[in-house]
Amino acid sequence: AHSSYDRLFGDKGATEVACWAHLRRKVYDARDTEKEKADLLLALIGRLYDIERKLKEENAPPEEIVEARTTKAKPVLGVIHSHLVEYKGTVLPSSPFGKAVTYGLNQWKALNVYLTDARLSIDNNEAERQMKHVVIGRKNYLFVGSDDGGDRAAV
Repeated sequence: AHSSYDRLFGDKGATEVACWAHLRRKVYDARDTEKEKADLLLALIGRLYDIERKLKEENAPPEEIVEARTTKAKPVLGVIHSHLVEYKGTVLPSSPFGKAVTYGLNQWKALNVYLTDARLSIDNNEAERQMKHVVIGRKNYLFVGSDDGGDRAAV
């Protein structure tokens, strides 16, 4: 969702796919300010993840994944969207929950892209877990002692 990526989308050929884990985290972190509203959104987002978990457990084929997302997840998305629109007018935009609502509405189109392609995941958690190794390594490899030590550590 970082604005620096915006130039990649649109007529450039790339499609923006947003991460539900990021919205979920923002809503979760805002529970102190709007507990009931946040808990409702978290439960609805949890239903989306339940659908994805079941599809993964069943090792569903791509056409079944898209069909299940269309028939089961899309109605839940409609409910989430209606709540976000409703909450937009009732919470302070600068509050943590207001920021979560604004984020969700601003990313709404990209949050729905995963419905259309079975290859897409509901979130990018796996990619972020993989990047964690690089980030940890970058710090650990700062002081390897020598060029030979650096070569061995890299291997």
